[in-house]
Amino acid sequence: ADFEIVEDGVSREITSVELADAPFNLVLLLDVSGSIENYVNFIRKAARSFINTVGKDDRLSIVIFNEDIKMLAAFTTDKGKLSESLDTFDAGGGTAYYDAMAFVIADTLRPLRGERTAIVILTDGDDNRSFLAFDSLAGSIQESGALIYPLYVPSGLIALAAQNLDADLDPLRRKYMSLTAKSEGEGEKLAKISGGIYYPI
Repeated sequence: ADFEIVEDGVSREITSVELADAPFNLVLLLDVSGSIENYVNFIRKAARSFINTVGKDDRLSIVIFNEDIKMLAAFTTDKGKLSESLDTFDAGGGTAYYDAMAFVIADTLRPLRGERTAIVILTDGDDNRSFLAFDSLAGSIQESGALIYPLYVPSGLIALAAQNLDADLDPLRRKYMSLTAKSEGEGEKLAKISGGIYYPI
């Protein structure tokens, strides 16, 4: 009685409600393109902080992308191994973000269908190199059942964080430390169609 399920505006019968404490299979998808080239240490630090927050039984995989896509670490619970893998990449190049999403869904998560899966993405959200269009991802995202948590960080904000400035920004600097409307809209849509949460930072 505490839950209501609605599909396409039609209420559906709930046959059972169960607690789920099964471990998650998490993919950490990191943008290592040219837009973050000067802030690689920030990306590594953020990724390590995330690794330390996952449960002891949760399995984590790390995938990086620029114009190419590479699995940095296969699914494991070994946090030391995951942390060490973050020292093995350099940043630079274009941003094939949508292609990277498709790779994670088709190659990394498909064998895990039926298990609890999620994708956590750290990027500025601006794609400039993919063969796939954003709208072509929706169906495969829903079919995968994976929750998506886009964490969108403007590259200008990363630069400011490195300087440890507390002063308010003037309007011109604020403009370059915000996300584009396109990436913001896409981040919200990714979270909505997957059941995850969008975090503009």
